[in-house]
Amino acid sequence: MAWYDKNFLGRNGFLWFNGVVEDRNDPQKAGRLRVRCLGYHTDNKELLPTADLPWAQCVLPTTSPGISGLGGHSFIVEGSWVFGYFRDAEECQEPVILGTLPGKPSEYGKPSSGFFDPNAREDDENKSVYPREINEPDVNRLAVNNTDLRHPSLLDRGMWRTEYGFNIPQASFDGGTAAGGDTISSSVPFSSSWEMPSEADTYKAVYPYNHAWESERGHVFEIDDTLNEERIHVRHRTGTSTEMVQSGDRIETTSRNKYNVVQSSDYSVIHGFKYETINGGYRLYINADTEGTGNFDIVIGDGGSVNIQVNTGDANIITQTGNINLNAANNFNVKVGGDFNMQVKGNRDIIVNGTTNDVTEKEVQFRGKRIDLN
Repeated sequence: MAWYDKNFLGRNGFLWFNGVVEDRNDPQKAGRLRVRCLGYHTDNKELLPTADLPWAQCVLPTTSPGISGLGGHSFIVEGSWVFGYFRDAEECQEPVILGTLPGKPSEYGKPSSGFFDPNAREDDENKSVYPREINEPDVNRLAVNNTDLRHPSLLDRGMWRTEYGFNIPQASFDGGTAAGGDTISSSVPFSSSWEMPSEADTYKAVYPYNHAWESERGHVFEIDDTLNEERIHVRHRTGTSTEMVQSGDRIETTSRNKYNVVQSSDYSVIHGFKYETINGGYRLYINADTEGTGNFDIVIGDGGSVNIQVNTGDANIITQTGNINLNAANNFNVKVGGDFNMQVKGNRDIIVNGTTNDVTEKEVQFRGKRIDLN
């Protein structure tokens, strides 16, 4: 067949169609879809079952190479209206899909009829899975931002914030008075609690500037270009998410466990304060797989203090083989509300360059094999 023959591919006319996708389970896993074409196929599924519809290829955008697994395959579900053409204009057995046709559904799908999603809902066998809703546009609710039709992720986030991210207690050092009479206080501006920002503070999308993408299982990706409310939001269906808001703040939520593994070093700089509230315990293991080369170093800059407060438990410092060394450049103050007990298996050496003053309200007892007083 010569290229100038009118039946040659590309010279046989452009026969286009509108249709509805009824099957995407391509046995070759090549991204093909079965489409019932309006005006070419009957809606009677007894005369023309979905299984007898021809497979249609999908034209991918230039951002998807469509070869060797690069890029992505088409994301079209059953019930989607599509536009395309027949590559074989005479036989109409080789449809090609060029795009989808979103709209505003006025009725739910009927699984038993053609031109509808054949998959029935779990709670209603007479209603198709898609469209999910009627009398509202197919554009994602996050992009539309209709206050009467809130997206489930916004409702979930509100409940998540109320249960986990609201009125979070914050460390507040009570201080006190040291043995020498000095007041112990913290220079850090603590407050009683903090809370994560609400969706009302960060989500202010205006149609058509929020470019929202959602998977059929509820994963969400938003690039919001609303003027002065720009943000990026990635959310897993369970509520685990990362959101970067207009102010530059980043809000992260994790609905279960969080794992972070770094093969080399981890560097972090915080120019302000860091606040952490942990409802359970905190365990830090240093030098886990080296031999004496990993230390836990804490350096406080000029004017800062280290404050450790235990409300009802104990403060324990234990070394299995090493020493405990305390070096105070100025005073060393110890204030004990109860007994002061010290057990020394070896020698106890105390060197005082100044005066020693021991004051007790009761008797003093020294016991030993030999006591020398010089």
